[in-house]
Amino acid sequence: MVEYNSLFAFFVLAVVATLSPGPAVLLAISNGANLGVRKAVIGIFGNVSAMIFYATFASLGMGVLINEGGEFLLRCIQFAGGLYLCYLGYKSIVSVRTNKPLSEPHQSQGISVFTKAALVGLSNPKAIIFFSALFPQFINNQGDFLVQTTILTSIFAGCSFSALTMYAFLSSKIFVGRNNKWFNFINKLSGVIFMCFGIALMGNSIKN
Repeated sequence: MVEYNSLFAFFVLAVVATLSPGPAVLLAISNGANLGVRKAVIGIFGNVSAMIFYATFASLGMGVLINEGGEFLLRCIQFAGGLYLCYLGYKSIVSVRTNKPLSEPHQSQGISVFTKAALVGLSNPKAIIFFSALFPQFINNQGDFLVQTTILTSIFAGCSFSALTMYAFLSSKIFVGRNNKWFNFINKLSGVIFMCFGIALMGNSIKN
């Protein structure tokens, strides 16, 4: 079993990591401002699902395998993820918000929001190596490995969900009642930042 002091240290690290600005945080803020909290939460589930996928992959030892023998594949996925972030940035920049009120999220909208957030979460496959390097620091070799990695993954997922929901909620409250100029400004700003993240990700995949 993971020791309590190790769990607390991991929790603090997870809080800091999930609160740090990045594509997932930016998307949660954008969704909260443009779509409302309910739709933003659907997207947050998508992002957290991607995180759990990578954490599970890492716990199965795939991080070591990829780090040693699949560097080219890792770079290709990372480059494709960068392209997708640039695409999201472009779509955000050219989008124009109308005066229509926010609608209730029907199934097709929910799937679209979930998928977009999941793809953003999957855009950087080096998360596998991050979890592969992180987990061993907090795992007790005398305990059950599966139980411990499940606990650590659950803590990280909970912190990620809470942080992203907080960002989405705050953005929805800050921008409620604002006119379309505010939303168009936010869309353009988030689009530029998305493109910067994407270019950095592609550059990193080529350079490393």
